[in-house]
Amino acid sequence: MTLNNDFYKTLNAEIEKTMGVETSRFFVRDAELDAGKQSQQIDFFVEQQVDVLVVNPVDSHSPQVLASLNRAKAVGIRIIVVDSPISSEAPVDVTIVSDNYQAGVLLAENLLKTVSEAKILILKHQNALSARERIQGFLDTIEQYLAYKVVAERETLGQTEESMTQVLAALQDGPSFDVVVSLE
Repeated sequence: MTLNNDFYKTLNAEIEKTMGVETSRFFVRDAELDAGKQSQQIDFFVEQQVDVLVVNPVDSHSPQVLASLNRAKAVGIRIIVVDSPISSEAPVDVTIVSDNYQAGVLLAENLLKTVSEAKILILKHQNALSARERIQGFLDTIEQYLAYKVVAERETLGQTEESMTQVLAALQDGPSFDVVVSLE
């Protein structure tokens, strides 16, 4: 999806460490949140005749990405999807995801234990299913508590730099908040 997030840097480092074979080649590409670019990168991996493709889909329903994954599968490449499930139309061998909804629930439960009330700014990444699920788990958990109110939401594309910009803008533009819920 993007290498601007430390999660993906850590994931890549662990994959590379686990490979452990000196004759292996390890390619990393940054799709920069662009499904078209990710599709081209998958096609590059097909040309390179990789054995395994680990992908975090920028858009789980992108026709371009799905077509590229189908081309990869057609030549025998094993496909592992991480962090965000992809359309059931994709020829995926393995999907590895967190229970993001439950993570959102746990985040809300921690907030409920920590403070007695909150005016909440939510930083979201609407295009990422994992981010939407986490925020939904959070919102569903706090909805019955009137002392916890979401006062604003800002789109960040899952990028730390954008999050910082959006928080600054929210501080300047209002409304007033005292808790930030962020995925970055």
